[in-house]
Amino acid sequence: MKSIKEKLLHLHKLDEVLRVEELAGKKVAIFHDGVGVQDMLQLIAESENAQGNDEAFTIVNLTTCYNKYEEWCRKIPRIQSFYAIKCNNDPLIAKVLADAGCGFDCASDEEINQTLGKKLTTAENIIYANPVKQRSFIGYADKLGVRKMTFDNVEELDKIREMHNKPELVLRIRVDDPAAENNLGVKFGCDPPLENGKELLTAAQTMKLPVIGIAFHVGSRAHDPQSYCRGIMFARRLFDIGTQLGHQMRLLDIGGGYPGFDTEKISFDRMAQAINGALDEYFPAKDFGHVRMISEPGRFFASTAYSLMVNVIGATKVPASRITKNNEDKDKEGYMYYLNDGCHGSFNSIVYDHSHPHGQELLITKHSPEDSSKTYPQ
Repeated sequence: MKSIKEKLLHLHKLDEVLRVEELAGKKVAIFHDGVGVQDMLQLIAESENAQGNDEAFTIVNLTTCYNKYEEWCRKIPRIQSFYAIKCNNDPLIAKVLADAGCGFDCASDEEINQTLGKKLTTAENIIYANPVKQRSFIGYADKLGVRKMTFDNVEELDKIREMHNKPELVLRIRVDDPAAENNLGVKFGCDPPLENGKELLTAAQTMKLPVIGIAFHVGSRAHDPQSYCRGIMFARRLFDIGTQLGHQMRLLDIGGGYPGFDTEKISFDRMAQAINGALDEYFPAKDFGHVRMISEPGRFFASTAYSLMVNVIGATKVPASRITKNNEDKDKEGYMYYLNDGCHGSFNSIVYDHSHPHGQELLITKHSPEDSSKTYPQ
């Protein structure tokens, strides 16, 4: 098997490649203007086939990633993005986003290491966004100077008081989008937000632990823009309560859940419009200019930047009912296609994130199944 470096050195010989550079410790091919993602995939696939290599591979278009960052800044200008590095910790996109101005949402000591160890940002631009943390992880965050961290229960306050010298706490409340594909509120966020939130703000004040803001997460792959509005409304009320209790409230974290790409049901534009409207209503700039507003997008930046090329290594004719699970299709013809990647590899999002990847034909080789043009799996 050839190394990535060897592959890129071979790729460098192609006319479409301007040069090969190094970024974040990796070799990156710089293509001429006008070469699209499908062009890149085709060039690489043909080059690999010519060398007898039929393995699956992934490419990342760093321009796409940066363009998504610019889109975010245009459409939600008051909110600074803190990339959820758990989504995809590829050093390349982490470096691009960090250089562009992103902070980082980290959920473990290892994710903090990945961010600070590579000098992507400073501790000030990290939020430890895990409301229930291991004691040793809290101590490690203290050692590295990571101060901003979320909590949603009194027990966590006890751990933080014991393990961290200068925490800046962010209360996470439960705000759910019922239509979100992953409901994180089942596990995290104080509930009900106002009643339980006031109790926790009071407990923190009694324990002399500073709370600096409010956070929520409506769920992964959210659908309803109004869920963000509800979260922002609750946050404003808790800002007022926290201020009355003596907390210096200066951070609003509206979480993640943004789509990697738009569909008929999900539109980032609609989400942005709803969020901007709620911010203007509950956190008008003239009164809350001192408040740092952040969010935790992940797939919004990463999804469309990556493309996977796989090989169809087999095709089998079967009764269509075997695919559709509908017995009425038993006399119809169907085809099952076998790929050289799967759910324990690049397609694990099918199992864990309810994704529905769609493919398209890139090129046909002499080894392609004869029936490969008849239908495609969805």
